Amino acid sequence: MFGEGLSVFVQEDYSMRYVNIWVTEIVGMKQFNISYKDGTLTRIEIPEAVLFGVSGDEPFLRIPKMFSDTFFKAIADHLSLKGIKTKNDFTIEGELNATKIHLKDMQEITKKLLKINS
Repeated sequence: MFGEGLSVFVQEDYSMRYVNIWVTEIVGMKQFNISYKDGTLTRIEIPEAVLFGVSGDEPFLRIPKMFSDTFFKAIADHLSLKGIKTKNDFTIEGELNATKIHLKDMQEITKKLLKINS
């Protein structure tokens, strides 16, 4: 029932001082909002013209803003321990690999120049 076509969106609701986490699922041409309340997952179809927060849709999770940074840091730490990388991790890894390749190229150029000049 759940799993394929899932998307997670984080929305900061400044007026209410909450961070909402929305989980949606796309099945064919339909989009569903998934919420979690009282230990039960609920899947409700989202009408095409409706935006989140309208018509009583509930987020999957609502966190008070004052706790959200701590909450997300704990999730990031947990993902890191499990070896799951974020987009930022991949960006940093790519930059480090590019730097290593560049340094190796520069070493080769330096070696050639020193052999020519010595």
